This record gives sequence, structure tokens and C-alpha cells, in this order.
Amino acid sequence: SGAYAEVRVASSAKGAAEGHTTRMVKTGASLTVNFAPASGFALSSVESSCGGGLQGSAFTVNQVTSDCLIEPVFEPSVTPGDTLRVSLEEPVRGNTYSGIGNLRGWAVATVGVDRVEIWIDGAYAFDAPYGGERGDVGDVFPDINDSVNSGFSTAWNYNLMDLGEHTITARGYNTQGQYAESRKTFFVTRFHKPYLGADDEVDLSGAQCSVSDSQISLGDAVMDGQVYDILLDWRTAAQDFQIIEIR
Repeated sequence: SGAYAEVRVASSAKGAAEGHTTRMVKTGASLTVNFAPASGFALSSVESSCGGGLQGSAFTVNQVTSDCLIEPVFEPSVTPGDTLRVSLEEPVRGNTYSGIGNLRGWAVATVGVDRVEIWIDGAYAFDAPYGGERGDVGDVFPDINDSVNSGFSTAWNYNLMDLGEHTITARGYNTQGQYAESRKTFFVTRFHKPYLGADDEVDLSGAQCSVSDSQISLGDAVMDGQVYDILLDWRTAAQDFQIIEIR
């Protein structure tokens, strides 16, 4: 007799609890759940609306008082001695972007790279083309097979994004399903439309131009009928001048 609470235990392809995922526990009683990670993963933490604590692979709730959810967090576990590295080189952290630019970097893995995923503001966007020549990376990782062809690169229209701060994450998976990430936070500035076509007016005949250090300032530039002040700055990574401010 007495009241019971429903305790749900989440699971995923990365790992799961031993036993049932839904358990009826008498109110006031304790509960211990043991977790088993899938191959290539390890239990890193447990999020719980029940309270409780983790010791090893066992999570214990000292007193279940109401319905609640227990969610294990599994992270990739790379074999000791193996390498799994990803570097997102562009966009550059803290820089401002506009228009069509490059999204690039490299990824290496001892057991081989399966794919590189691109995530934008926390959501999966696409897989980046992988296998570009990177002699510099090959020099750093000479013991990893084909590390000289470890680059990924794709064009990206930053004007498709809203104004303000964004994050792009490159997630590289090895052939065993494990992954590593590289994340960059940057800013977007843009014109009133995401793409100016060949028939859209671009008129600088009445614009004023000034230079200062590595920057070029254009005032009163007409872009598709609207007037803007535009600031460009030299970008070493891209080896050109890029728009960093549009007013």
C-alpha cells in the first residue's frame, strides 16, 4: 500500500541504464540506477529532476518524492594513445563576417575520419566536404595515415544569418563513431537582403573613401537603392579586405 512515483530513465545510442527505463518507486524509498555506456563512450554525468548523486556508473536517489526524470550524459571515449583532433580555423573567434566567405579547418584521427559535420547555433546544418590537401597538418601528425589530406572547406553565405552573435561548430567523427569538436563564436553584419544580384544597383559614385591603418571606410555607398556606411578591414586568414561593419 502507499503512493508510488514514476521514475523515467532516458537512454540513447551512446548508452543506457541496466533494467527498465520506467520504474514505479514507493514514495520515500531510495533508487539506484546503473548505467552501461555503448562502445566508444563513457558516462560523464547524470542530470536528474529527482536529485541524487553519481558514484562510478551507479546513480542513487536517496529519497524519491515525486515523478521525475533521470538523464545520463555520455561522452566519446577515445582509446588511450589514439588521436582525434578537429580545428575550425574560419570563422575566426570574435571576428565579424558578411557576404559569402569561407568555412574551413582540418580533422585527423588515428583510425581515420568518417565525416565532418557543421552545426550552426546548436543545430546540425550539413556535412562539410573533407579530404583537402593540408601539408602543414601532415607535418604535425606524420604518424597518422593520410593526415596530409585532412582539410575541410566550403563556401558559406553569412548574409543568410541574422545580425549579431552566432556559433559554428565543426564536429569530426572517426570511423568508430567517436567525435571531437571545435567551436567558434563570431558576429554577422549584413545588408537589407541576403544576396545582391547582377541587376541590383551598386553605386559608389557619390561615396566618400578614407583609410586608417588596415581599414577602409566608405560613406554613402548606394546598395540596391539604400545608402550605407561600410567599413572594411584586412583579414590575414582570408588574405583580403572584408566588410566588418555596415551602418
